[in-house]
Amino acid sequence: MAQIRILDMNNFDLMMHISVIVGVGHLALANAIRAYQRRYSVQAWSDIGWLLLVCSGYVAISMPSTPLEKPAYGVMAAGGLLVLLCSGAQPLHRPVDWLWRLLEGLKKLAEITNLFGNVLSYLRLFALGVAGASLALTFNQLAMQAYQAVPGVGVLFALVIFLMGHALNIVLCLMSGVVHGLRLNFIEFYHWSVSDEGYPFKAFAKKGAES
Repeated sequence: MAQIRILDMNNFDLMMHISVIVGVGHLALANAIRAYQRRYSVQAWSDIGWLLLVCSGYVAISMPSTPLEKPAYGVMAAGGLLVLLCSGAQPLHRPVDWLWRLLEGLKKLAEITNLFGNVLSYLRLFALGVAGASLALTFNQLAMQAYQAVPGVGVLFALVIFLMGHALNIVLCLMSGVVHGLRLNFIEFYHWSVSDEGYPFKAFAKKGAES
């Protein structure tokens, strides 16, 4: 009997790669958005540098010993240089201004660990998929056991377990997808895409009536 199989749930490596690719693409899009927002500032090149780092880093790690490995490391070096030189917004009027610009770039480069952790956060999508599929298989096995254990009326028990179990699993998967999707947007995506937010705080003051 022919079967339709899009993904093999036992192929953990493939599902992990897909989750990481989603994370890399999402964060690359976030940095592209912030680069566009700051297109009239030198800091836009820093965002382009982060975009190059996240994409080339994935290629270098996931495709070792291939013709793409060495070019990927070259692109990573170019991205790191852009982050180092373009993260600061202060004007360069004096030689000491270059020093402050480099110090700001070094401070920003320290966020590369944050970028790596943010990409790995998308592995929660892989975990949710495996958990939902495993729970579905468990309910199938429970329904089959109920059918075999009680002849006749076991069909009713199996049907109840099957319908209620899968309904509960679908609801949990939908809730998990929404909650974790929002988390990835608000924490990972917004961190790299929103350049400024809110408005400057101004202390409360009482103003007298104008005469």
